[in-house]
Amino acid sequence: GTLMPRLGQGTWKLAEDDTKSDREIAGLRHGFDIGFRLIDTAEMYADGKSELLVGKALRGYDRESQFIVSKVYPENANRRRIYSSLDRSLTLLGTDYLDMYLLHWRGESDLSEVVYCMEDLKAQGYLTAAIVNYVALLGWSPRGDRAEQEFFTLDELVEAFDIGGISKSPAIFDIEKLTYFNANYLRSLSPDAFCKVAAPYIREAVKNEAYSISEIAALLQARCEKLTDIPEKVDFFDSLPDYDVECYTNKKSKTDAAVSLDMLCKVLPRLEALPEWTGSALHDMLVSFAEELGVKNATLMWPLRIAVAGKLVTPGGAVELCHILGREETVARVKAGIAKLS
Repeated sequence: GTLMPRLGQGTWKLAEDDTKSDREIAGLRHGFDIGFRLIDTAEMYADGKSELLVGKALRGYDRESQFIVSKVYPENANRRRIYSSLDRSLTLLGTDYLDMYLLHWRGESDLSEVVYCMEDLKAQGYLTAAIVNYVALLGWSPRGDRAEQEFFTLDELVEAFDIGGISKSPAIFDIEKLTYFNANYLRSLSPDAFCKVAAPYIREAVKNEAYSISEIAALLQARCEKLTDIPEKVDFFDSLPDYDVECYTNKKSKTDAAVSLDMLCKVLPRLEALPEWTGSALHDMLVSFAEELGVKNATLMWPLRIAVAGKLVTPGGAVELCHILGREETVARVKAGIAKLS
């Protein structure tokens, strides 16, 4: 488990008098400076103002050196309310995670429900930033110049947050809208950042370390809505699935079993003899060969992609998949495709 400090600072009764805010912030900072790393607060304390005060006190300190604890009301520790409660706490504290999130007191909470809620969203493959952004807008609306803004960084949420924008009406949690937010956040990550968060999910299905995680991640980033979608999208790399020959039939590409067999038989020697196995070399060879055969690019690419992936939908095209698989595996799968169609 995670080690936590034995001593820290509590915030019960803080932020109840606005005239004392500066002194209270100074007091908390003095505690940080003399070594108290743990800070405990709760959504109940001063109706959220205590969390806001702690967030202000923490500014300028290294987040990784602090251990932040907050607590949820028992009546909010359920599937309808815990997500908006957590997000409000994160926003007020100016952080994208808590080191510990507690049920404030037992109350009448169903503990199995509490545990489920705590584990649920992370297990579903949603990014913390996307959850924070979406849930912030469930029970709160930005005002002024940001009234129409949909996507916020954590700093922007902290800057824009105003208690007056909290809605009195119950929010409706829409999982499809959260997925939309999550997809946007995934696509806005830098390639390196996306690779880092996607790697465990890729390796869940792709055990062969000969296949480049970064190259597979590059194919996924524009096509991924949730991280948990990844394993099913890339499971064909390690093992070609058993697929139906009907996969080779595609009206738009003008292919059927006979055309696909002809294309695979003709492209196989070109793949075997390609001097350099790079993405650009594969692309140029396949495009020029399609022109030489007098067919559309898709008429050649479709059967090749089916042969190497065994799936109708893949995160990349024939060129990218052949490049990642390598010459030996590509040639073996094309030969298997020819055998299946013969």
